Amino acid sequence: MAKSDIAGFRVAEMQPPKPDGSWGLYEIEEVSWNGRNLIICMNDKDREISICFDMPVSFRSQDEGDMLGYWSARSDEKVAVATAYTIEKSPYLDWIKRNSVTALRADLRHWLIAGLNQCVEVICEADEIPSIVA
Repeated sequence: MAKSDIAGFRVAEMQPPKPDGSWGLYEIEEVSWNGRNLIICMNDKDREISICFDMPVSFRSQDEGDMLGYWSARSDEKVAVATAYTIEKSPYLDWIKRNSVTALRADLRHWLIAGLNQCVEVICEADEIPSIVA
């Protein structure tokens, strides 16, 4: 995946409290799906938080080290390190737009929840704003 395939990094307005971890990131402890809600549980040495998406179209989790193209694009766009981002262009979002029935009726947004040890990408309808439980 070339970094030119990834563009439009934005620090999301919705952010949890600033973590006390390395690189200013939380560790992702658990990702759970109950058929309706995606819940991403994270912690640092002082607190636990959850980021919750209601009815995502798709999600995937991967090691942050396998996402070098994303980090290069973020750096090239001079976007700060954060927990939650939106991304305007990515191969994952493009694939979902080409292959998802939801894309026929809704605008979609790509969210990236960045953790110290793992990252979770979430595709949901554009008006979906995840909630944070601290």
